[in-house]
Amino acid sequence: MAALRIFVADDQIPPSDVPAQKFQKQILAKYGDNPHNREFIEQCVFMGKIVQALSDSGYLVTTARTYGDAAKEISRGEFDLAIIDLGWYMDYSIPEEKRPSAGWSLCQQLDDKDQRTGKQTPQILFSSLWGQPNYERIVRGKRVALFCSE
Repeated sequence: MAALRIFVADDQIPPSDVPAQKFQKQILAKYGDNPHNREFIEQCVFMGKIVQALSDSGYLVTTARTYGDAAKEISRGEFDLAIIDLGWYMDYSIPEEKRPSAGWSLCQQLDDKDQRTGKQTPQILFSSLWGQPNYERIVRGKRVALFCSE
């Protein structure tokens, strides 16, 4: 049986070719040493562990750390499952007002591709900020199942 192909698109996936300590120093040097950026680094570590666990479990994992890379992978890749981050706060190529929900357009791109190809790729929409006041407004009216953990 062929391994499942999983696409993970999130601006908080740490680079695989940079040691964790060096990545942390780069982030703090570029954006400043403050509680928000330290939390961002913790979330990057968490996402890195998710990607590594999927790979270690034998899945073929394709990652995208920027919105542009995610759009490219969607257009050229074939996936059995997509895990897409809702908010792209650290991708400064996206206008600031669109960052909180930029993941929806990636989901739509995948839906459009699936419609053209006759495929249905299951999607998990991921966010570390579920439960924040703005997220209820963002997801209202969308066909989405929410799974929250505390």
